[in-house]
Amino acid sequence: MSCVHSDGRGQCQQNNAPPHKSTVANEWFEKHPPEFRSIPWPSNSPDLDIIKHIWHVLQRAVLKTYPSPCSPMGLWTTLQEPWCELSAEYLHN
Repeated sequence: MSCVHSDGRGQCQQNNAPPHKSTVANEWFEKHPPEFRSIPWPSNSPDLDIIKHIWHVLQRAVLKTYPSPCSPMGLWTTLQEPWCELSAEYLHN
């Protein structure tokens, strides 16, 4: 973890997926407590997954565009305005 977080304060966020709660995974975390701290996390909590909300906003913007973007550059151009309009307040809520 020190290669990622030089202060040693790295954290692992687990979402209760079967591989994350396996005996092997739990034993590994028990052997590496000072380096990795595991944080319990609700499984598939939509309210905590901000990127899904952002994707929804961007998808609506693309679907409202006429004519639809037909190239990567057209899609990029279409997404720039709604991306820049995402307020800090929206992201914090």
